[in-house]
Amino acid sequence: MLMEQSLSKIRPMSVVAQEAINYIAGRRTHEIKSLSTRWGKLNKQCMGGVEPNTVYTIAGISGSGKSSFANLLQTDLFDLNPTEQVVVLSFSLEMVGFRQVGRTLSNKLRKTTSELYSSETDLSDSDFSNVIKVANSLKKYSIYFVDDPTTPMEVEQTIKEFYESKVKGTSAHFVIVYDHALLTKQVGSVIETMSELERVFIKAKKLPSTSVIQLAQMNRNI
Repeated sequence: MLMEQSLSKIRPMSVVAQEAINYIAGRRTHEIKSLSTRWGKLNKQCMGGVEPNTVYTIAGISGSGKSSFANLLQTDLFDLNPTEQVVVLSFSLEMVGFRQVGRTLSNKLRKTTSELYSSETDLSDSDFSNVIKVANSLKKYSIYFVDDPTTPMEVEQTIKEFYESKVKGTSAHFVIVYDHALLTKQVGSVIETMSELERVFIKAKKLPSTSVIQLAQMNRNI
């Protein structure tokens, strides 16, 4: 029985080559598309944008703008790809969800977060009306937030349950955004935790039309 299970995971070249043909054909007819971002250089280097069945790692030191990048990217997936169905599962471990939305409002309204949060001068009635208008428009985006750090195994279970309930059976691009890896609840050493998390993401990217964007923090010595 064990040998039969092992053999079932082995796939011949004839099958894999046909899958390559199918993928190239789908790209040629635009049935399979990458999701565009605002960054032309990123789009060029990544087959037109966020490509299906791919894991991307964005790494930088603390304060280098990783979370801001992810925040802009998430809304770009909807704003710049209006004909595509997109579903985003955002593990916002460093910042709670409403703070992420605050950053989005800051960008779209060209206001600093200090201005939005009335830290020095109260936000005017007209500006607050604009906040409500833009925030209500964001409600239509299929972005779902996970705020609490969990173990890699719990991350895997969350992705599985979310995919089954929100994505499976649709034609949606499923994008997982993970901010950031070192905030994962540890199981054993840091290296063991990171290795298990990568296993989870490599498995997740094999789901249909699924991409993973993980943020990683370097120390200052890189």
